[in-house]
Amino acid sequence: MQKRALLFLLFLGMSFWVVLAVQPVLAQESEPAIPPAPTGGNVVLDTLGWLSTAQIEEINEINRKLDTAGVAQIAIVTLDNCGDDKQKFRNDLFRAWGIGHPNDNDGLLILACWYGGDVNRRSIEQETGYGLEGILPDVLTARVSTEKFIPEFEAGRPGSGIMAMVREYNRLLFVPSEPVPVKVETPDSLVFLFGLCVFIVIVASLISLFLRFIRRTQEAEDEQSFPLQPQKTRALKQKTPKKKWWQVLLEILQTFLVPSDGNSQDSPFSNQGSGHEKDATHRGGDSGGGGSSTRF
Repeated sequence: MQKRALLFLLFLGMSFWVVLAVQPVLAQESEPAIPPAPTGGNVVLDTLGWLSTAQIEEINEINRKLDTAGVAQIAIVTLDNCGDDKQKFRNDLFRAWGIGHPNDNDGLLILACWYGGDVNRRSIEQETGYGLEGILPDVLTARVSTEKFIPEFEAGRPGSGIMAMVREYNRLLFVPSEPVPVKVETPDSLVFLFGLCVFIVIVASLISLFLRFIRRTQEAEDEQSFPLQPQKTRALKQKTPKKKWWQVLLEILQTFLVPSDGNSQDSPFSNQGSGHEKDATHRGGDSGGGGSSTRF
């Protein structure tokens, strides 16, 4: 009995050791290897057979023009298995192939991951370099795949969907677009300042009319109180000159706009730099600019 128990424990120990030894190998097998990059001016690796010969030639021609103009480099890949971590796989493929011009990092990778057609896993993966981050942000690449690829895929033409994406990127990157009219909006601060000036002018006008009314009323009372002393009244008028309406308005503006002495302080940030200066160079194929993943 004891011998059987010892044999059973020995069997369990050996099984546990075998599992530990085989697990790293299984994990490595679940992550597919990065395929070699195509050569001879070809930037398409279509293992799923989605693209026709004419479509592949058109993609290569578009990439050649973008490459020659120094605008960008595009690569198209269709694979059945992209591993469990599709984002890491596309990033590794982007770097391994060196997509993009050296020091510009202007590469674009369109990767179709099929997984045997599994609707829960298949997706269009896209990776862009830092050089295209401003032109092709993640929200734009996701929209391109949604609007260009998915309708064609649902119609049974996945190759046409890939082709439509490439043509759209060619339009966005290379073909000059018509200038979009910019609507100039008045800042709220200017509207407020204009309203404040109008309000001050109205108030100043009312005050001027009120002061003129009071002055005329006072003059009438003086003439009634001293009817026999017109010369003295005129002398008092000459000694007290009348203020013009613009002088009253100037005094009111000075009251509202001139800051009080001794209370203003310089901002501690008024003479400081932005703090965002940086000097960095990138080699071709450095990812990190962005990317998107769209299920279909």
